[in-house]
Amino acid sequence: MKSFLKTLFASVLGSIIGFVLLILIGIGTIAAIVSGVSEKKVSVKDHTTLVINITNSIPERNSKNPFSSSTLMGEAGPGTGLTEMLEAIEYAKTDEHIEGILIETGITANSFAVLQELRDALLSFRKSGKYVYAYGEMMDSKSYFLCSAADKIYVHPTGEMLFNGLSASTPYIKNMLDKIGVEIQLIRYGKYKSAGEPLISDKMSDANREQISAYTRSLVETSYRQIAKSRKLSMEKVDELARELRVQKIADAVETGLIDSLKYRDELEEELKSLNKSESKKDLITLSIGQYVTAMDKELTEKEKIAIIYANGEIVSGEGDEETI
Repeated sequence: MKSFLKTLFASVLGSIIGFVLLILIGIGTIAAIVSGVSEKKVSVKDHTTLVINITNSIPERNSKNPFSSSTLMGEAGPGTGLTEMLEAIEYAKTDEHIEGILIETGITANSFAVLQELRDALLSFRKSGKYVYAYGEMMDSKSYFLCSAADKIYVHPTGEMLFNGLSASTPYIKNMLDKIGVEIQLIRYGKYKSAGEPLISDKMSDANREQISAYTRSLVETSYRQIAKSRKLSMEKVDELARELRVQKIADAVETGLIDSLKYRDELEEELKSLNKSESKKDLITLSIGQYVTAMDKELTEKEKIAIIYANGEIVSGEGDEETI
């Protein structure tokens, strides 16, 4: 009996200690997350290169929720919002600590609307006399559209570039629904209201094809026109490069004039250090645009202010949040 009580007591005590440790670990994890995502003041050093990474999805604005930018595993979630990024780029034009901007590029999930806003801001930044460089190991047509606003575009010698134009496709599932005995009763007004079309048809309607072709063609023409102007190419040449898939390997991108050169990371950094005219022989001084947002010393002094209300996402019933209206 005494042995049983000792075992029971040890088990209970172990459970209590484990429970307490679990609570402490949880509190520590939450504290670390909040501390990690809180807006701490960052000092900007002289001869700093501002870094913009476009591989992550850029929201309309930065979330005020400290948990929205991290997960319990410490992985980065939604980053700095588009509005904050545009303000930071504008502010950096006259910031004597900022020498230029480096675009860290790759395959991007951001829309052309977001990339267009950033591209316009970068072109405006260049007018201040400061440089904009773009570098990455891979580019697609969308990320290249933004990078074409840079003074120089470099890609890693073993990198890739996908410059194959734009396309749009829609899956139609009516036949599948017929096979499982599901009948969709859809009420819509107007032939161009096509959101539910894949449920009631097995092919694209002429009206839907017309509108998809129209906005896809508009994106192509707008992006190619701006790329051609920045890279000193004709629009017909840019279109030809995409339609004929002229960029099969990364060296083709250099030969056709889409990018300037192939460089390793250390070669890029040495070039940027020479542009920065820093006396330091140490590593290139960089600062992410997210950190720079917290470092900007700006204060609104206007008596009358304009408030911007962000309506972002799908319109649904009930209360909205940062991703729904």
